[in-house]
Amino acid sequence: MRRTQVKSASDMKRLLDRCAVDFSEENNGDLYIQSYKFNFWAGISEQINVINIHTNWPVRSCVDDDALNKFVNTCNAQLPFCQFFLSPRRDKFLGSYQLVCKEGVDSKLLLRSMSAFANSFFDAIHVLDEDDLIGVDPEIEMACLQQDGAFLQ
Repeated sequence: MRRTQVKSASDMKRLLDRCAVDFSEENNGDLYIQSYKFNFWAGISEQINVINIHTNWPVRSCVDDDALNKFVNTCNAQLPFCQFFLSPRRDKFLGSYQLVCKEGVDSKLLLRSMSAFANSFFDAIHVLDEDDLIGVDPEIEMACLQQDGAFLQ
């Protein structure tokens, strides 16, 4: 692949198209990317020259705050590529990563960063969450599975 610099949202879309990465454009201009181990959004704030990669996953209701805080701190300590935190209502587990793109970001670096971000978030949920704090509540999951033709990922 020819090395290029990503400086704008249109550059990012061209790169993802050229690399056959599945994505869709959201109303706010972010791209919802679906070709990695975990789906995420990526967007460029051209005013401050930053590429923001972010995603989230629901937190089970009635989770102990201390256990949840410990889990977030463990993720931040063991998976340093992604910054993990909780939404203000503590109902979503969030991940974020930013790249400064004032002079542009090398296309290979951006693709590797997206992959590493998705892998880190996946590992947080599927490897480090030993107490099953993150995810769909069992009652909701069971109700979904009982519907005809239900498919739950």
